[in-house]
Amino acid sequence: MSAGFLPPLPPRPDDDADPMGYLDPSMRQEAQERWVLRAMQWRAVEMAEAVFGGTVVPRLVQSRGALGLRAILELEVPFSDVERHRLAEEVFVAACGRDQLLSTSPMVVLFAPRLDPSSAARPGAPAETPA
Repeated sequence: MSAGFLPPLPPRPDDDADPMGYLDPSMRQEAQERWVLRAMQWRAVEMAEAVFGGTVVPRLVQSRGALGLRAILELEVPFSDVERHRLAEEVFVAACGRDQLLSTSPMVVLFAPRLDPSSAARPGAPAETPA
């Protein structure tokens, strides 16, 4: 067999590189984008739990929308009073503006109220009268 019979092999990727990223570089970028979105979600959830005071249930909708929108994040937060909720929203938005990751990435945050189980009065429920 002649030494010049086979074509030369393409250069091998680094040992640390993802083998699929070697075949399709856009896959690596998409995977990195998903991890950035998850990091944003985790950061927002921790911040919301600190601000709203309780467990927060996140729902992330990944989106590559107009004007560079990266995601829509719905946070189900504890709710007991409208005034407290509005104040907590303002504190959350101000904290996001000061956060290095959340302030640089366009993301829409929606707050879904979750009624506090310890509160007796629920909107729409008939008021209980003392006997």
